[in-house]
Amino acid sequence: MLSFGYDFYDSLSSCYTCGDEIFAKVQREREKGVSGYYALPFENRACEDLAGFVSKNEELLTHIENLVLIGVGGSSLGAKAIHHLLRYTPLSSQNPQSQAQSTNQPTSAKSQTKSTNQEKNRKATSHKKAPKIYFLEHTDALSIPHILSKIMLDSTLFIAISKSGGTIETSSLLKYVISRFSLLDSSEGKSHLLCITDEGSALQSFAKKEGVECISIAPSVGGRFSVLSAVGLLPLGLLGYDIAQILRGAREFMERFFARKEEHILAKASFLAKNYECYPITTLFSYSSIFREFNAWFVQLWGESLGKIDKDGKRVGLSPVGLIGSIDQHSFLQLIIEGRTDKTVTFLSIAPSALPSSPKIPLLSLHSLESSDFVNGVGFAELLDRQRLATFQSLENLQYDSLGAESNIKSSKEQASVKSKEILSKIPLDSIVLNELSERSVGALIAYFELLTSAVGCALDIDTYNQPGVELGKVLLKKGFSK
Repeated sequence: MLSFGYDFYDSLSSCYTCGDEIFAKVQREREKGVSGYYALPFENRACEDLAGFVSKNEELLTHIENLVLIGVGGSSLGAKAIHHLLRYTPLSSQNPQSQAQSTNQPTSAKSQTKSTNQEKNRKATSHKKAPKIYFLEHTDALSIPHILSKIMLDSTLFIAISKSGGTIETSSLLKYVISRFSLLDSSEGKSHLLCITDEGSALQSFAKKEGVECISIAPSVGGRFSVLSAVGLLPLGLLGYDIAQILRGAREFMERFFARKEEHILAKASFLAKNYECYPITTLFSYSSIFREFNAWFVQLWGESLGKIDKDGKRVGLSPVGLIGSIDQHSFLQLIIEGRTDKTVTFLSIAPSALPSSPKIPLLSLHSLESSDFVNGVGFAELLDRQRLATFQSLENLQYDSLGAESNIKSSKEQASVKSKEILSKIPLDSIVLNELSERSVGALIAYFELLTSAVGCALDIDTYNQPGVELGKVLLKKGFSK
């Protein structure tokens, strides 16, 4: 499903001798339940939540043409990322029985019930084209009325997602939607609202009091790690995606990691943690516009997890940058090549063979534009992949003149110093290729970045799962309105 290129780790093997230590810390986090995300791919809770909701709302769902997801940050970015990755691919044609088998559980009364529920789900979500989804995630006075002007209540399901319910963006948008569409004035209106939140949260309390359906998730699952829970998977399931396969891909990747078959994650985590002062910027260069929302998900996951004050009171962290190739070859690439060598670059792409079809550049020569004729007849998928490869090679082959003047150094100590300078003057590169564009491969990709984030957090010896730095702004916002 995924292929990894990590040649730079081989040349820096002396820099990451603590892989066993990092792995042990990640393993302890998992065993102690420090974060509930480790367990999500091994549970069927999201599938059961989806099946239960569909079973109770079959009639309603036959009329739903629009989903409006109300949430911000981890409550929306994961679903948005996966939807944008898969929206151009055909919806899964797997039958319910094969989906049940994909959970690797023996056939039982429970699995037969699950199969029946999946059949109901498929009937409810596949009788017509998939609904459109809109994301209300911003207190932007321009976008809110624009989005809501496109929908009517009788064909819309609103999904409010928040761990606590106290997030100011989510609660404010929820109030606006409730008022605009009179959602609480009748049982019919209430049926068009679903809440997803932590067990015992304020949002759950609101839903219970008003008689609004509510699905809960474990409080140990942090928002930015929640995409494989009902937070991300229930909306995706209603759009027609095979969420069992998303979980399968994540589960298989996690199983390989904990079986020590994905050691490159530990190598990369060790290198990034040891050299975060030399390479404080982590660049994800994604070659397809479908990765734009995935980049946004990565930026939150990486930045909010790894930008911390460590146990010694020192500020640490890695700043995430998300780029889209080939577009950003014409903007940010110049900075990477001739600016400070303070960045690592990961190239993320889709194998051309994974795409169902690719339009080709016509065999057409235009007056005065003949210089581009060398790509005539080439498919756009191949062209984009060649652009990725050429950019990778241009960074890989960079020569630094500042090192040439030290060629007369003779002592071994001086040579070692030069070698160290050479390593830290180059741009560390690696690559990830999706060999298929499917729910299963996307699940694996999600698991990769979540595990890498946890491993880097363990290597930096920080709390990966909190975010105390954002609390002061919330306090000051409330204080400002109290004056």
